[in-house]
Amino acid sequence: MSNTANMDIEPAQLLAKAARSGALSASDTALCDDLVGRLSKPVRVTILGRDAAPRADIVNLIFGGMLLPTEALSGAVQFQYASAFACTATTQDRISKEVTDPRDLASLADEKLVFTEIGFPHALLSKISILSLNPPNDPAEFEPALNWIASRSDVVIWYSETWTALEHDFWSMVPARLKDHSFLCTSRQSPGDTLKPAFRSRFSLDIAETRRVVADGMSDTAALRACGAYDLIAAIRNDLAAARREVDDRIALLVQKYPEAMDAARDALENGTSDNVTEIADAMPAAPAAAAYDPATLIAALEGLGTELQADASFEFKKVFRRASGILIEAADDMAASAAHCPLTDALKQRVETASDVLELVAIESDLQSCPDGIALLLQIKRDAQKLQATIPHCEAEPDASTLTGDTANVSIGA
Repeated sequence: MSNTANMDIEPAQLLAKAARSGALSASDTALCDDLVGRLSKPVRVTILGRDAAPRADIVNLIFGGMLLPTEALSGAVQFQYASAFACTATTQDRISKEVTDPRDLASLADEKLVFTEIGFPHALLSKISILSLNPPNDPAEFEPALNWIASRSDVVIWYSETWTALEHDFWSMVPARLKDHSFLCTSRQSPGDTLKPAFRSRFSLDIAETRRVVADGMSDTAALRACGAYDLIAAIRNDLAAARREVDDRIALLVQKYPEAMDAARDALENGTSDNVTEIADAMPAAPAAAAYDPATLIAALEGLGTELQADASFEFKKVFRRASGILIEAADDMAASAAHCPLTDALKQRVETASDVLELVAIESDLQSCPDGIALLLQIKRDAQKLQATIPHCEAEPDASTLTGDTANVSIGA
């Protein structure tokens, strides 16, 4: 007799259990992995706009308080959950700046920033993450920028004082899946546009009044409605709920497709051979054991890139940085797949992921002055990888991850 005969088993766990048993086709197993993963990860919300200040106002509106200072931060800003506040900002000069108190974020307002990561112990960030950035002005950068943004976004909010032809051209290239979860906010002071951009919903927002209402604690519902903020927040909430229902519906269709496999999965779950029903991710197919990460491939790729740069002094830095960003992304994926939980590997992975984003953003912004700093950043990553390579035999001895530091000399990547 089942020891949990009356247990309420979620469809996602049934599906995951069946996938683990090998009862699903390869394509449906991959789809199951994606859908169950989306249930356990925050929804990724991206805020786009030419002006950083209104983007910061929308971030504060979503959080229901003044998380960001009125002095807006330049560059891209990423918000994600953390058990304690932490902020790391990377300047155009490749200088890393740390902020340990959210009240000190305003100290970064005068810095020329490329990328800022903010971890915050806010309950909302367990459900969503937020990325705020300025889209490119150069049409030649539209496609790579869109690829980067689309890979990091589930929902898009765009603020525009006046919807321009350049913005229209950029948005026309956005994948349909994002347009289905997109919101355009325009200033109430701006004239109406005739371009009719394809967004799911459009809102007229009095941004100055929105800032005042948020600063006052968002207790004045009438004021929230009057400035347009109430309708925007309601629409975002509804869209997030709809996205969750969409995942649930697709899971339900897969469950219906494999009735016998679901019966077997239910029997296994009810007889106590399963994982906890609330831990959906644990029910996914277990990854095969992997060896400790060996950075030799990363080092060789960076050295090869350095050799090319030495041979061609007229290289196009944007293409080089994008290639380098791709190399770093692949290396980060390899580190994530590694079975070894080495502090040095974890530290290098974090540095590599940040460096990849910084290089991509520098390329998108076409910032030629940051070219030497980008090369220096790649050099430092190579040195960190070499330090990790030297410690591989001793990685399980818990080495100090702070050893992945050092100065950055003005030499080529291949040095």
